[in-house]
Amino acid sequence: VGTQQGVILGTAAYMSPEQTRGKPLDKRTDIWSFGCILYECLTGRQVFHGESVSDTLASIIRSEPDWTALPAETPGRVRDLLRRCLQKDAARRLHDIADARLEIEDAQGAPGGSAATVPLEAAGAARSIWPRLAWGVAGILLGAGAAILAGRAFSKTPPRESPAPIRSVLPLPAETQLVAEEIRPSMVFSPDGSRLVFRAVRDGRSQLYARRFDRVEAVPIPGTEGGHSPFFSPDGEWLAFYTVFELKKVSLAGGTPITITGVPPVTEGSVWTPNGDILFPLVNSGLFRVPASGGATVPFTTPDAGSGEHAHVLPQLLPDGEHLLLIVRAGKDFQDVQNSNLVIHSLKTGKRRRLLQGVTFAQYAAPGYLLFLRGRSVQAAPFDPEKGELKGPPVALLSDVLIAGVEATPFLAAGSNGSLAYASGGVVDAPTNMPVWVDRSGTEEKLPLPPGFYGNPRLSPDGSTLALNRDEGARESVWTYDFARRILSNLVPEPGRSFDPVWSPDGRRIAFCNFNSGDPRLAWKPADGSGAPEALTPGGHPEFPDSFSPDGRLLAYTAFPKQGGNADLWLVSLDGKRERRAYLESQFKEFGAFFSPDGRWIAYTSSESGRNEVYVRPFPGPGGRVKISSDGGAEPAWSADNKELFYRSGDRLMAVRIETTPVFAAEAARVVLTDRYARGGREDSPREYEVSRDGKRFLFMKTEEAKKAPITQLQLIANWPALLAHASADKP
Repeated sequence: VGTQQGVILGTAAYMSPEQTRGKPLDKRTDIWSFGCILYECLTGRQVFHGESVSDTLASIIRSEPDWTALPAETPGRVRDLLRRCLQKDAARRLHDIADARLEIEDAQGAPGGSAATVPLEAAGAARSIWPRLAWGVAGILLGAGAAILAGRAFSKTPPRESPAPIRSVLPLPAETQLVAEEIRPSMVFSPDGSRLVFRAVRDGRSQLYARRFDRVEAVPIPGTEGGHSPFFSPDGEWLAFYTVFELKKVSLAGGTPITITGVPPVTEGSVWTPNGDILFPLVNSGLFRVPASGGATVPFTTPDAGSGEHAHVLPQLLPDGEHLLLIVRAGKDFQDVQNSNLVIHSLKTGKRRRLLQGVTFAQYAAPGYLLFLRGRSVQAAPFDPEKGELKGPPVALLSDVLIAGVEATPFLAAGSNGSLAYASGGVVDAPTNMPVWVDRSGTEEKLPLPPGFYGNPRLSPDGSTLALNRDEGARESVWTYDFARRILSNLVPEPGRSFDPVWSPDGRRIAFCNFNSGDPRLAWKPADGSGAPEALTPGGHPEFPDSFSPDGRLLAYTAFPKQGGNADLWLVSLDGKRERRAYLESQFKEFGAFFSPDGRWIAYTSSESGRNEVYVRPFPGPGGRVKISSDGGAEPAWSADNKELFYRSGDRLMAVRIETTPVFAAEAARVVLTDRYARGGREDSPREYEVSRDGKRFLFMKTEEAKKAPITQLQLIANWPALLAHASADKP
């Protein structure tokens, strides 16, 4: 079925004897190729080779494999499997590739096999083969599936039957697991389908990994630590990705990542267009455009507010290069996902046409399908990318794909060669991050709040009310909790995101970071929730409030004003003029400013020593800084009586006794608590704890991870469209 008689197609070293002679082929020639690559995975060399193509073809016809080259610990089942795959007589060859997978799985479960016993000293080595071998086998199966499709595309003789889909498992690299984020699962195929990039975590640190299907293992991509949401350039030579505040790119040939532009810390999907632009979304806004070479960021699409639109996300370029698939969100805010629609957007005219309603995720998949989520099932519908039209009803494709977050995003990626990768496991259970009181002896007292993910607790000046973030996946906002009445209220129910609350000294207002219409800025609002948020800064760059001056005239905040630059400390006046000025700018990071209760000093964190340490400076100055920590430190907080300064160092909460009159004086730091509580998501995150007004207790965030087995493997399907034929055949 594979090639026309008399025509040779393929790579010489992996051709079957019948293929070298140009004879008609069937699936048994792919089994021969499988055996060749499996042999190569185990021995590190090709089973048949020569100085020229002719010599290699002659070796295939006349020579026998060198079985002594197999490692001594190779299980007997695998040796037998290789002999059956590499039978020159096709009639005596293994009949079905599925049997090969079963043999390998059985061998993995019993390394000794049926025909050989592994010596005890080799047992460890035998076990170490299997993760690498599984990756290699998965690549072989993927390549085999793609080769079958390619062969039939070249064949003038129509196939008698559709090839079956080929399933395999891709183990993640040793000691890593998938990062199950709630908003942006990170997994993508290269444009030619030859490699898969995914995000994984090891020892608490995440990184992007690349798995080439002509290689045995996935490898980390240098410089992508902390990266997420990867996507390829059209030629597949560059990989773009995001960090907390930057959009970067890195050459897959090697080299240091290059910063393209600064971005807010929330993005959902991006696309690199053939003309060299990158299109990406911002929170509650449309798409923005920036040259992949770097430059100015400009708006590209604008949500139609009159139609209730508030966000454009997950852009994907269709094969014609002139149209985008785009998810358009309408309704109240990001949580109103039922009003998400899949549209086609013309790059030339800007006009949009709706394809599907109530869709939170969609992806075009060659050779002509739309994959989208309906409920918890991934559906596939035939699609004409040239006409931009559905050609038939959707069919349920997969029901075991891992689904993430409120926005219901599947951990799924489709390749251009008929391959599909996904993580299985149902719905991601988000961890909880709950506030707890902890006294100086370590005794805990949980707050009676609904389970959720909370952060950045801040007490009102009189201690009666707590302001804190509440993260609900796609929606994060500032809430308040009344201790006496035990009432939790959403302070900022308006569209967008709000976080990092700070109380004014009189307790009448709460300042916070407000992300709305893609424009981050400082804002504040009455503490009783009345009125709308009022902007305090023009925005345009990430800004996070730190503390008010005791007289309420100034707000100190951490800003990232320069593209790709470090954090600096700024001040904004609250007298109506809203004048802004830098308080501390340098080549280092300065963040987390905290006014002393008497207003004469500011504590902050700086990286000037090469690592984060806590310092104090006189305010408004002049005067030099005083170093408070000596073994690393961050998140400073003054006690209400102005006599102690707290900070966190590693897994410890530290305290330093302070005198501010007649001159500033600090004693040596001492350990208050062994700190086993949550930290911010980045090293320059706002303070993640609070000190009670009497200084006897501390409010921390205690994280409890969801009880779910770690994701240490991916599922791979070669020739996945064949599943649709099977699904249709199963219908009554």
